[in-house]
Amino acid sequence: MPSTPPWNAPSISGRTTLVPVVGRIAARSKGVRAGDRAFLRNGLHVTTAAIVLAGGSGSRMRRDDNKVFAQVHGLPLIAWSIRTFGRAPSVDHLIVVARAGEHTRIAAVVEAADLDIPVHTTIGGTTRQDSERAGLDVIARSTALRDVELVLIHDAARPFATADLVERVIATTAAVGGAVPALPLDDGVYRTTSDGHLAPRPDDLYRMQTPQGFRTAALLDAYRRAADDGFAGVDTAETVQRYTSLEVAIVPGEADNIKVTFSGDLAAAERIAARHAV
Repeated sequence: MPSTPPWNAPSISGRTTLVPVVGRIAARSKGVRAGDRAFLRNGLHVTTAAIVLAGGSGSRMRRDDNKVFAQVHGLPLIAWSIRTFGRAPSVDHLIVVARAGEHTRIAAVVEAADLDIPVHTTIGGTTRQDSERAGLDVIARSTALRDVELVLIHDAARPFATADLVERVIATTAAVGGAVPALPLDDGVYRTTSDGHLAPRPDDLYRMQTPQGFRTAALLDAYRRAADDGFAGVDTAETVQRYTSLEVAIVPGEADNIKVTFSGDLAAAERIAARHAV
């Protein structure tokens, strides 16, 4: 089981993975910036692998091919995520989970990114849970990855997560056991009473983002147990909350860290890309 965290941080709760903000963790994580490295309490660097899930389809975008190859500001969506993890100083390995038959295209994107870290590719499954498990299997089976202590799992359809966010997630995961970026849910969601009237809206609901980070041993065990039970979570955090006792803290998310799902999202992505382009 994971060691006791250095300060109290409530675990995520509820199947919806809408969770209360953890003020102390959030405030502390804001001090981590790209260019720093994440460290454990004993001052040693934490070996970290990032898994990028790129096995989706383009059906909701009305595309014939995988949406991760949609062009945004001159680059395929997945290139933005690959470049971000390559620039995050605390990421030591990158694993790309792709659809069958797309390794050549993924390899071309990776080569163009000119990363300084090892990149591993594997074939995903038919569901998100299967693809997450495929990425974790690379870690479990590879001797080159046996020292990985932390794992981040990220949706390739979120191309604009920054290296700063990656570093903050890693730092909080190293300190606590798990971390998820999130933003307050402030877009007109309300509760109702049993008789159908509006009730005061709770102020502790959040929209989850990725990358989500967790300690490797607990994450691998959670996905083995989930596979035995036939369980599939809506995201990594739901599987972790169901099958581990890890403390999972929120770090402040980023407004630009949108998920590109529908064709209309590409226009917003272009505007964001123009700000992120270097």
